[in-house]
Amino acid sequence: MAKAKRKKPEPIQIAQPTDEQQAHGEFRRVGMCYRRIPVIDTMAQCKKLTPRQFNGLARYRDVAIAEERSLIEDSVGKMMRGALGGGDVGLAPNMIRTAIEMQRLEAALGNLRDIARAVAVDDISVTQWAATKGGTTVDGKPKRKWLETGMMEIQDAGNRLAEVIGA
Repeated sequence: MAKAKRKKPEPIQIAQPTDEQQAHGEFRRVGMCYRRIPVIDTMAQCKKLTPRQFNGLARYRDVAIAEERSLIEDSVGKMMRGALGGGDVGLAPNMIRTAIEMQRLEAALGNLRDIARAVAVDDISVTQWAATKGGTTVDGKPKRKWLETGMMEIQDAGNRLAEVIGA
């Protein structure tokens, strides 16, 4: 009996980040997709942040992302709270914990909250932040004073956060 010829499968097309996305961040390929590398990871690799500063900013990023998640619980979460006698009233305990920790971290940041959020959470580079806050020179680069101030402030924010989390 003759074997039927198998048709070769079409190669999988992997979509790369758009030019606009690539202009605003770095990406690396993970399996069949691309993942944006957080700005604080790049800064730590370039030795612009100490491991202690990086740990503080990374924790702040994790808590901020957890706080931004939807407040709608899945069915398992509701079932577990019901089984423990919590009922359907109020927020889940993990959401309350996250909100309290976020308040604690932002209180420690004080006036550095804006730059910490921009760099650690929103993935805006210090260069982009400096250009937005202080303007640019004729050649389009951020003013040096603002760039130096931004670097000092993000490092100070990392130190403050590390102190709070005990890193």
